[in-house]
Amino acid sequence: MKLRFLSRTFCAITLCSPLLAGLSGCAGEPSQPEQTAAKQMAAEPATATGLRHAFAPYFLLGTALSQAQISGAESSIQPLLAQHFNSLTAANLMKWENIEPVEGQFDFSGSDALVALAKAQGSVVIGHTLLWHQQTPAWVFRGPDGQPASKALLLERLSRHIQTVVGRYRGQIKGWDVVNEALNEDGSLRNSEWRQILGDDYILTAFRLAQEVDPAVELYYNDFNLYKPEKRQGVLRLVKQLQDAGIRVAGIGMQGHYGLQSPLLSEVEDSIRAYAATGAQVMITELDISVLPWPEQVAGGAEISHKLALEQKLNPYAAGLPADVAAQHSQRYVDLFRLFLKYQASINRVTLWGVHDAESWLNNFPMLGRTDYPLLFDRQQQAKPVVAVLTQLAQQFGTSCAVVQVNQTGYLPSASKQALVQGAIAPQQFRIFDASGTVVFAGQSSAPADWALTAPADRRLAAEKVATLDFSALQQPGFYQLQLQNDCPLTPFRVAPAVYSAVHDGAIKAFYFNRASTALSPEHAGPYARAAGHPDEQVIVHASAASASRPAGTQFSAPKGWYDAGDYNKYVVNSGVSTYTLLQAYSDFPAFYANRQWQIPESGLGSAKNAMPDLLAEVQWNLDWLRAMQDPFDGGVYHKLTNLTFDGVVMPKDATKPRFVVQKTTAAALNYAAVLAKASRVLAAFPADQAQAAGYATRAVDYAKSAEAAWRWALAHPDVVYRQPADVKTGAYGDDVLSDEFAFAAGALYLQNGRADYLAAFEAFRQKAGPLQVAGWANPLALVVAELAVTPVVPAALRATLQQQMTGLANEFVRQQQQSPAALALVENDFVWGSNAVALNKAMLLLQSARLLGTDAAGKIQQQQYQQAAQGLVDYVLGRNPTGYSYVSGFGSKTPQHLHHRPSEADGVTAPVPGWLAGGANPGQQDGCVYPSKAPAKSYSDTECSYASNEVAINWNAPLVYVLAALLN
Repeated sequence: MKLRFLSRTFCAITLCSPLLAGLSGCAGEPSQPEQTAAKQMAAEPATATGLRHAFAPYFLLGTALSQAQISGAESSIQPLLAQHFNSLTAANLMKWENIEPVEGQFDFSGSDALVALAKAQGSVVIGHTLLWHQQTPAWVFRGPDGQPASKALLLERLSRHIQTVVGRYRGQIKGWDVVNEALNEDGSLRNSEWRQILGDDYILTAFRLAQEVDPAVELYYNDFNLYKPEKRQGVLRLVKQLQDAGIRVAGIGMQGHYGLQSPLLSEVEDSIRAYAATGAQVMITELDISVLPWPEQVAGGAEISHKLALEQKLNPYAAGLPADVAAQHSQRYVDLFRLFLKYQASINRVTLWGVHDAESWLNNFPMLGRTDYPLLFDRQQQAKPVVAVLTQLAQQFGTSCAVVQVNQTGYLPSASKQALVQGAIAPQQFRIFDASGTVVFAGQSSAPADWALTAPADRRLAAEKVATLDFSALQQPGFYQLQLQNDCPLTPFRVAPAVYSAVHDGAIKAFYFNRASTALSPEHAGPYARAAGHPDEQVIVHASAASASRPAGTQFSAPKGWYDAGDYNKYVVNSGVSTYTLLQAYSDFPAFYANRQWQIPESGLGSAKNAMPDLLAEVQWNLDWLRAMQDPFDGGVYHKLTNLTFDGVVMPKDATKPRFVVQKTTAAALNYAAVLAKASRVLAAFPADQAQAAGYATRAVDYAKSAEAAWRWALAHPDVVYRQPADVKTGAYGDDVLSDEFAFAAGALYLQNGRADYLAAFEAFRQKAGPLQVAGWANPLALVVAELAVTPVVPAALRATLQQQMTGLANEFVRQQQQSPAALALVENDFVWGSNAVALNKAMLLLQSARLLGTDAAGKIQQQQYQQAAQGLVDYVLGRNPTGYSYVSGFGSKTPQHLHHRPSEADGVTAPVPGWLAGGANPGQQDGCVYPSKAPAKSYSDTECSYASNEVAINWNAPLVYVLAALLN
């Protein structure tokens, strides 16, 4: 989470505080030092960093631009934009009447210029707006005969408009105000021509069209007076309807057309809290603060149809703004921004509706010809003194307070719930509020203690103090906000029974996104659709892999499979451990996966009788490739299928280097044997009629025979370790210790066919392998041990030994958690390449060990300890860590944006492919990139450069899938 806590003294900014002492209207004179500081601040139009930089850690700061400002006619504002704003919106140029004034004739000159300006300024673009009842040409609602258009015709026009406009700016615009101002003040639907012709579901139609055209763009609903309770309820109903229909409502735009006294801050706060509870981000849009009296005959808000004649009594400041009113105006901005900072975890953007007072729409609304002063910059484009105050407000935000990190996905109702506090020097009191603002839980943190993992190895005296907040007793599902001191910002989190469903499905769908030899269609991949690459139908046998039956240069076909990581190569040992983990997830939770789908091509194929569950369909894609990696003549297995060198940052279709299979190895043969034996057993377990109809039975027999052939090859070649040929520069996955692989394969083969010789081989190699370790590509033994430990046919004495090994290791992890100031079962040796996978493999072993325990009181206590330790490791990966990152792309409030993953880098889509687990903190920093710290738990760099901490890999995602499935079950 991007939460930094604000000190009580700093939050007490008032009109007469030192921050505003340079403004008129204070009742007393400050002391000389304060007065001097205030005068220095007030004399500066802005600090060197400017507003955009000061608020960047918390939310975007935007402005709306006129046609002259976008075109460059008012070029004098461009330095001001570059210094203060990082989000740009066209006030009018992207509305229907300007972008499609005549049917079918689009004018993109203004919007193209806006996109170019934003790119040059390093800003994002917000599209405003696709559908509105105002500023839409009359022809849109009329048929050829001049009568109201038919529903079909209007729908055709809306579809064409959205497809054309959204399609043109796909990947160039951060988000769209899809629908603007569709509600009445009582929360009911405005009876606009859109509604009259298309019906009540026209809003859903517009959102669905935009989502189909650009599935990655953010979609918003935007309206005024959303602080009013009746209208708030209407928005909440609307958003729920959209979400229930499968629409991703990314944000709710609360237009901020406010006055000096209205609305009350409490009304704005109530709405921010309510809208955040929907799961959407809150946007403060169209912010301006009028200093003028409001006509009695006009309701507040932004109903632009009001155009009253000028009355001088309602235009009192035509000659200039009195100092006391200017001070009130400044204080109003400070109060609002202090509120926005309090809720900065829920607010994504604050947009001012205009750059300077001279071009504000309020000069002519609701009365023509008035002189208003609503913005942060005056008519001469100079920053008002409040700009410096707001800059300092942001810069000082949280500098003397603790940082709170939570699981950004959320917590299960009955699970342990903890947050991490960084930088506290004394125990912290905390409160938790529900969506209504009621305190539902209060407590105190643990005593802060030095956590060695937050300091480099040679500077352990500089370790950061951390503490934990425990709110496990909070079990009622809902949306909550956690707060330390009274004046501190709020940390949002959610409690729900299926809280990990979306991230689970994203983590397994990541494998689909990494499929080789196939195109990804828009239907299944959305904005990450791509052309096919690496058909691998003419793979060359490398000299290191040559045999009499397949000499060097021989070509054969080995398509499909998953790209291993951020590169486009395929490696048997890593693929093997990944596939086995996913198969084990299916074996342990068959009911959970039986009908679970995540929109891959195989989803729902065939009848209910022979349709393969999505998880097995995904695994099958990789099994088809693995099966081709075995030499049919001798049973040996090639170590990898690869280029000779890594591809550049290109899409798969553009990576056309020759592909080779390289060296047969013992490790590859044994991994292959274990996985194929496991797959055989899973497929054979289906009912006979279903297995026969779907071809499972044939595959099961073939896989079993193939696994035994690989085992025989390994026995005949027991020490063929991988040695990288001089002309091959891709990943090695070399392993010189093979006893664990022999035990892994023997155990899997025993489970498949029950032969005593495999059990004997397993036991012999297991003892040779030494103490049990968490699973990984170099030591996969724990995967099969976990299954043998609960299989009744395994001899009781051996089963008891395996259980003792597992619980012994689990007990060590519990000890690590209990001794950690952060309540995390992590030690320094865990922070290696792929440290997040280490954490999840620990969690997997803990959860597998929990099922071994008895049902007596002692067993239940121990089981609870295992589950708590596992939950802590999941929390760590999903945000409760010193970096504040939820390490799974696309899931959380602060996630990796620059994964070392070639498709994510080369596809032209701003956001990376979702569902990928980044490798995580790695003090080894083998890539030589820039890191913020050398401390083990902080050594993470969200850059494409950082393959040592920010690459993805299938063997890292696999335990994430397993653990989330286990928690959901």
